[in-house]
Amino acid sequence: MAVYPKRFFEKNEPIKEGLCFVIMSLSPESDSIYQVAIKSTVEALGMKCVRIDDIYECQPIVTTILSTLQKAELVIVDITQKDPNVFYELGLAHATKDSVIIISQTPEDIPFDLKLMRLIVYDNTAPGIENLKLKLEKEIEMLSEANIFNNT
Repeated sequence: MAVYPKRFFEKNEPIKEGLCFVIMSLSPESDSIYQVAIKSTVEALGMKCVRIDDIYECQPIVTTILSTLQKAELVIVDITQKDPNVFYELGLAHATKDSVIIISQTPEDIPFDLKLMRLIVYDNTAPGIENLKLKLEKEIEMLSEANIFNNT
């Protein structure tokens, strides 16, 4: 059964307060970034942080992605590995959310259309991860203080 985002988003599922959906490639390297930097920072701010492999539902994965994206108050997208699926989901996030944070390890690989957007560039080193955590915290707090979460 094909799932079309336009029709799916017409359902208008309510936003779950405090839900952060993380979109990124699934690999051992990204697992570490997710657990150590992203998830720990988001949860320290009192939010629930999930990635697609944290969610177990009896439905097509695309449906789970769309549903979680629609319910999320905040979306964090790591475009480091230039995964086409990640870019597709980033497009959906930008079309439906105001609260999207983009991060990447490789600034030279950031596509032209995204270079004009706010994004966080980080190094996958101990100091780089600490810097990422600080920048994520500031960005999330700024979005929250600006009531951007309520506009998504």
